[in-house]
Amino acid sequence: MPEEEIPSEKPLVEDANLMLKIEDALTLSRVIGYLEAKKEEIKEKSDQLKKEILDYEREKLELEREIERLKEEIKNLRKEKEAKIVKVKKKQRFLKRLLGLGRKNEIEIPEEELRLVLAEVDRLLGFLPEEVVAEFSQTEEGKKYLELLEKLGV
Repeated sequence: MPEEEIPSEKPLVEDANLMLKIEDALTLSRVIGYLEAKKEEIKEKSDQLKKEILDYEREKLELEREIERLKEEIKNLRKEKEAKIVKVKKKQRFLKRLLGLGRKNEIEIPEEELRLVLAEVDRLLGFLPEEVVAEFSQTEEGKKYLELLEKLGV
């Protein structure tokens, strides 16, 4: 028996409601495909954002560690500065006493001994920060010290 051809003007499905259901199913299938693709895209972006968050958290942790290290370094530098200030003040008191000896007590100090002591004091002053030496040289004691060095040729 030969196959019967279906006329082209006759719809495959005669029921209009069934035809709409098939079109809806195709549309729904396309929408589902689109949504699944979007879901995958969102998942990839979410994974990327999670990775970036972890990177930022690591960087934040490193920066916090660096801040703590710098705080400790600042604390140590302050301690060093305070220790240097104490040393400088001790040296200044020593110089004041040394320069005041000749005036107050009228002690005879041999010139050579005075030169040796002042040369050593001058050498020690060289270890002080420039601003401290400049500050000392502006004081009355500092001016007398410089005069004494000049008089003795040190």
